[in-house]
Amino acid sequence: MANLLDSVTTRLHDIIANGRGTAVTFSSHARNVISIAAGVFRPSKSLAPLNDPALGLAEIDRAYSIVWREQDYGWDEYNNTQDAIQTQAVYFELLNGVVYGAHSTEFVIASGGEVAADVIRFDYASQRVLGDAYRIMRALTFGELYEGDTDPLIKRITRNGRVTTENGNGRMFARTTFRVDLDVVGMTRYAP
Repeated sequence: MANLLDSVTTRLHDIIANGRGTAVTFSSHARNVISIAAGVFRPSKSLAPLNDPALGLAEIDRAYSIVWREQDYGWDEYNNTQDAIQTQAVYFELLNGVVYGAHSTEFVIASGGEVAADVIRFDYASQRVLGDAYRIMRALTFGELYEGDTDPLIKRITRNGRVTTENGNGRMFARTTFRVDLDVVGMTRYAP
């Protein structure tokens, strides 16, 4: 058996870093517009929060981290512990990062038509980090990419609030909070 959020977390990584949605079994729109090719983004080293000061510049550009922050069981007269299917909402914070500054040229992971010498400018770093956050948000909230074969079942993923940025020491991060609505099977023991 697995912990409650194991398969959900795996699905998030598959969407962001492993190319979920690029196979021909997905719609043309998913493949050509929404999905992210494998290798564009990478999970942070040791899956640590991306803003961990112990991470070096080489581990920041086009990396991301997922930290589960809140859980809402939603139990009331419509949803209780005896229900066969229990609806829950869980919230995670996604940090995605880029590097900037003259000292960071060797750490830039350029994408498409980007040139490392250009993207290290501070003004461009804010555009890159927010552009990456938007690209990730589109993929994560696209139903065709998150639907199916997870336990618990992912019903919906939505962005929850604004995307904010923070920067310093040649690093810039975008912080996005997402809500994941789950259908949890009441008879399943979610434990390692």
